[in-house]
Amino acid sequence: MIDSETVLAIMAKEAAVDPSRLTPNATLDDLSITSLDVLNILFAIEDKYQLQFEPAEFEKVKTVQDFTSVVFAKVNGASGPAAAGAAG
Repeated sequence: MIDSETVLAIMAKEAAVDPSRLTPNATLDDLSITSLDVLNILFAIEDKYQLQFEPAEFEKVKTVQDFTSVVFAKVNGASGPAAAGAAG
């Protein structure tokens, strides 16, 4: 089962960021997480949990909380503004 700790551990590993810095309000820019890092994180999550993300779902992601929210929305089958664009 996917949980916040696992997502944060994957983020830390793939983006080479100290896990203690991955607080909910930390911005990806402040953490020096690039768009390539985001893709690598997504690929790792997809591989581990057999999920499929569209990069467009993460275009408006600015913080760690935003990132995890999009991941859990996908896991839970929730549809939001980002998911609606990918579903169309």
